[in-house]
Amino acid sequence: MHFQEFSGFIGIVCNTVPKKTLSIIICTLNNYKGLENCITSIGEQDMLPAEIIVVHGGGTEADITQLVEGLLAGTTIAFKYVRSIRSLVIQRNLGIDHATGDVVLFLDDDVILTPEYIKNMMDVYESKWNDRLGGVQGIIIENTRVKPWHPLEIMGRLFMLPNVTGKGVLLTSANPSFLGDCLDVEKVEVFSGCMMSFRRDVLNQYRFDENLREFWLFDDVDLSYRISRQYDLYQTPWARLHHHSSSPNYEGHGKIAKMSAVNRSYLFKKYFRHSTLNWIPFIWSSMGEALINILQSIKHLNTRPIMGLIEGWFMVYRGRVPYLHL
Repeated sequence: MHFQEFSGFIGIVCNTVPKKTLSIIICTLNNYKGLENCITSIGEQDMLPAEIIVVHGGGTEADITQLVEGLLAGTTIAFKYVRSIRSLVIQRNLGIDHATGDVVLFLDDDVILTPEYIKNMMDVYESKWNDRLGGVQGIIIENTRVKPWHPLEIMGRLFMLPNVTGKGVLLTSANPSFLGDCLDVEKVEVFSGCMMSFRRDVLNQYRFDENLREFWLFDDVDLSYRISRQYDLYQTPWARLHHHSSSPNYEGHGKIAKMSAVNRSYLFKKYFRHSTLNWIPFIWSSMGEALINILQSIKHLNTRPIMGLIEGWFMVYRGRVPYLHL
């Protein structure tokens, strides 16, 4: 709240109230400092949400409740605490069950929004609200600094691997090519889980695939791509945030490589395996994935990246992933 002078009297100017209501879902696992920074940035928005739903996958309720209620004191934002098992996909679906807003925004607990993020995101909803509108997301500031000629981005485009200098589509290799930055509002096929939002009516029809409850990688890509087959998804350059994700350790690299092998096979089965020709980019991309993980293992003198990938491939080949055979 701030004060402005109008024709000889002092007027009180409050944070703008959106025409469409917004629910924010934050899934967390004891990242108290990250959650504090995230919610602080929400409280400093030019336009406030109706509610924040924190879905907690560990620790005690009192710790989270005390933290969040203290941060939201003096605001109009309602707070809901939801207890969950430790599974990002389950947590996100539980959050949807408790959301009441017209729009549902998913935030990671390690993002910090610029003050105009919500207003600029909701402006897109207001301008494009119709039965075809599915969702809107903004821009990760760190991704705008990645250059197309960066070696990893070149490798990504060459082998159809995940990259952040693409066009916001799901490649036939079953890897996402994210739109890292844009000059105007653009239509895309895939969203990033740390900042994706959808109309709640759409989420009444589509949910996160709970087959991915253990290996969560690409759950955001799967949901947004499914929705984009029926609805329009947009990315706006005017809503920006910082994503302060921690760099994975060696064990983390291995786990991500394993999840990638398993869940990319799952996405390929769901969306692309009907065409024999699509096996060419899928296999080509798998070769690139192996090369990247070999280079990572050599660079760090640790075999976890390549061994994680091989373990994932072994699980797929030996039929140890039940949802690949549904």
